Amino acid sequence: TTANARPVPRVLDKLELYTAAYDLGIAVPEFREIHIPDAWPSGEDDAKWLVKPSCRYHFEARRGITTFLSLTGGSKAIEGSVRDAARTVLGAGFRCLAQEKIPGPFEQLVSVGLCLDRDGQVPAAFFTRKRCEYPEPFGDGLVVETIDDPGILEDSVRSLRKLRYWGICDVEYKRDERDGRFK
Repeated sequence: TTANARPVPRVLDKLELYTAAYDLGIAVPEFREIHIPDAWPSGEDDAKWLVKPSCRYHFEARRGITTFLSLTGGSKAIEGSVRDAARTVLGAGFRCLAQEKIPGPFEQLVSVGLCLDRDGQVPAAFFTRKRCEYPEPFGDGLVVETIDDPGILEDSVRSLRKLRYWGICDVEYKRDERDGRFK
């Protein structure tokens, strides 16, 4: 048999994943979905936010997988004017997410790679911290180191179970220097 594919788009969609985690009382960055760019509050500090597609991938039966990067040539996240960034994301046909920037260097980014079996058990997991990323900012880990669990496994598993996901995956967190919590 194969992995249950239905939850996969939900796990890849940050709006779905953040909502599931938030509902469980797990720390997440502040986030908002943007439907209409001009409805973004004019008094809001744009420097506080990153704008990105809620999921960087479209899954289509005829065309396969289309990525946000292939359609826009842009980054995984956009800084600057929230309204302009939202127009870019929505114009490419993606749901749009404004996510609070978590302050601190990228070395505060940690991940858990794990396997969750059908019964919700974890037969294997490993943890990493970014040491170098490319391209900066918002790049992929170019150099990472393995670390002990910084306290993210249990929350990751709870979120994945809520979304009824099983299989292999990677969940990334950033330590918020304001309160010391991984979000």
